Amino acid sequence: MEDSLQQSGYLFIFLVIIVNLFEIFLEFLNLRNLSIKNLEKIKEIFPIDNPISLIKYQKSKIALQMVKGIVEILVFFYLFSTNIIQSISTEIYKLHTFEFLKSFMLFVSFYTIFKVIELPFVIIDTFYIEKIFGFSKITKKLFLKDIFLQTIIGLVILFLILFAITTFIHLTGAFWWIYASFFIILLNFFILYIYPIFIAPLFNKFTSLSDTELESKIKEILEKTGFFLENVFVMDASKRSTHSNAFFTGFGKKKRLVLFDTFLQNHNHPEIISVLCHELGHFKHKHIFKMFLFNAGAIILAMFISAKLLQLNYIYFMFGFKNSLYNGLFIVFTIFLPIGSIILKLIFMPISRANEYQADEFAINLTKDPETFKNTLIKLYKDNLSNPIPHPLYVFFNYSHPPLIERIKHILKYSEKVISKT
Repeated sequence: MEDSLQQSGYLFIFLVIIVNLFEIFLEFLNLRNLSIKNLEKIKEIFPIDNPISLIKYQKSKIALQMVKGIVEILVFFYLFSTNIIQSISTEIYKLHTFEFLKSFMLFVSFYTIFKVIELPFVIIDTFYIEKIFGFSKITKKLFLKDIFLQTIIGLVILFLILFAITTFIHLTGAFWWIYASFFIILLNFFILYIYPIFIAPLFNKFTSLSDTELESKIKEILEKTGFFLENVFVMDASKRSTHSNAFFTGFGKKKRLVLFDTFLQNHNHPEIISVLCHELGHFKHKHIFKMFLFNAGAIILAMFISAKLLQLNYIYFMFGFKNSLYNGLFIVFTIFLPIGSIILKLIFMPISRANEYQADEFAINLTKDPETFKNTLIKLYKDNLSNPIPHPLYVFFNYSHPPLIERIKHILKYSEKVISKT
């Protein structure tokens, strides 16, 4: 019986490894799909002056990600198979302290190991790959500051979640997962609300848009769509990278449009307005709210499954841990939930891609200028050396946005339909 349980534990560990190996396999498919021959097939839609540079950049990024994934799989297996993580848990078990602090220490110990492993890959990506291809401008001091702030924020969120879960388990019994779910959902909502006010300014400087002509055009579009916005801000993204982007942030009355300074430098007014209209499409179709509900449902489901798993006393022995709440939470969140997350991805990604198509259509209807919108997308891809030919299977599992070529085809097809109606 004991041998059978331990074998079951190894089976689940191997399932986690298989899920991660599958992700590496998808990266490999993407790597193999990148070629001059495949780029030639789309040159009428995506003409590019220097395809070699794009291929080298993407292959460097993908190869680094694959190596990182393999290293993390080996470390994960080593930690569990040699009982290192179980030994750390045993030492924490001896401490006379609160259950949530034990849980916090075990999670921090585990994730610290992986953060240390991840760091060299982040350094290579930031100071080697991104630097070689002319993107990275970040200094070592700013890099260290970012890591420090990200770590502190991550630890605070982890601390609050573990404190809430363990407290609800002790106070509310079998129905703890309901209270914990709503706490985490409210915490997500709170972070969305305070992010533009308190968190984002820790990393970047935000200034009001000084281009009065562009500001006037943006306000005109906002009035036309009945969209309330606190302000339009420019973010000093160029101090880290030359990559360009634009996004909405905040919630309720604290909604903000944020434009990278690099985005303003690289795009004219019609192009900026076309991207804005796409983002407005997400709000008009309530995509943000719908995704929030989807995430809330995923959190409730995850907490419910966690509650059921924690009731199974044998899961502790399966993985070589002592029977305690903090060990149970660790096992559930590092082994069982990652296996189930791939199912949620299969649901989320197609919905997200459909939302992008819908937002594209909204932008076309609003601007009546599909050509500018199409060219803006192409320009963004070129400027960022993004992959225009991802492997279809990689797209299916990992792309929240449709690949560029599919988006352009949809824009052209939809534009013809709109024109034929007018």
